[in-house]
Amino acid sequence: MRTRWPKQASASTSRATSATSATSCSMTIRTTTTTRSGGRGSRSLARRRPSPRCRRRPLRPRLRRRTRKRVPMKKALFSFAAAAAAMLVTFAVTSTPVAGQGGTGTIVGHVKYMGPTPVNPLIRMGADPRCNKLYVGKRPTAPTFIVGGDGAFANVLVNLDGSFPNAPAPTAPAVLNQKDCQYVPRVLGARIGQTLQVTNEDPTDHNVHSLSKAGNDFNRTQLVNGKPFDVTLKASELLRITCDNHSWMTAYVAIMDNPYYAVSGTDGSFTIANVPVGKQSVKAWHEVMGMQTQMVDVQAGKTTTVEFTFAPTPKPAASAPIRELTVLSQGALIALR
Repeated sequence: MRTRWPKQASASTSRATSATSATSCSMTIRTTTTTRSGGRGSRSLARRRPSPRCRRRPLRPRLRRRTRKRVPMKKALFSFAAAAAAMLVTFAVTSTPVAGQGGTGTIVGHVKYMGPTPVNPLIRMGADPRCNKLYVGKRPTAPTFIVGGDGAFANVLVNLDGSFPNAPAPTAPAVLNQKDCQYVPRVLGARIGQTLQVTNEDPTDHNVHSLSKAGNDFNRTQLVNGKPFDVTLKASELLRITCDNHSWMTAYVAIMDNPYYAVSGTDGSFTIANVPVGKQSVKAWHEVMGMQTQMVDVQAGKTTTVEFTFAPTPKPAASAPIRELTVLSQGALIALR
């Protein structure tokens, strides 16, 4: 009978056998010895067969257990304290009053001029007989300083400096009139987007000329009994307006980006209503005396009072007369914003 020689197990088969032996199933090895005789000698081969009772089961991957990293007690307490401190700081920042939140208040005030009232420069109107006729027996002067008996200072522009929520411009125009060959009022407040209406009540022609640096340029001739003309104000600036026919005529239009402004009256008083609650910077400007600033605290539903006092600075012995001082101040106007 011919004997079949078994094939030797390969390396992969050996590895599979080793893996199988690692299972829970026990392996029964049956050994069959076969002797083969041949020229130089004989050798025996062992055939290994698994027991039918052993079933090969796939190995289940072992799951790694995630272990929690232990945090020392001191470190945990420090982290908690830091988080609590951050929450307190956040609350403190968010609870600080902001302008525009929590209602509004009102600012009322008074502007005074302390010291001898400056003498306004004389106006010579001989170049236009129709203007000159309006002042028969009088000596017209430029309305640069309007000071009352108790020091009340008129024509002082008062406004809030800062950023505020957008508010629509008034639908009614800001009116600049020409009367007695003067601009009335001398100082006028208006809003960006508002209409500036220029009227003429004089018995002579005027040439209204704006000296703008922000795009509010216009140069219009207005005849006697001419119709008013309108100009839309485009940008914020302190706009100076002159008359090319009458060199002494000057007006200032403060074009604002918020509604919080006023001009002091002949009694020196002013009122700014509906002011946002919080710290506010209040500025007061005069064409010759310049700018003053005060900080006020506006509270909801309450009235805050502020007083401005202007006084002349000591002058050297060879100081310029008031006429030259006025010209110098107009050439170096202080921007409101």
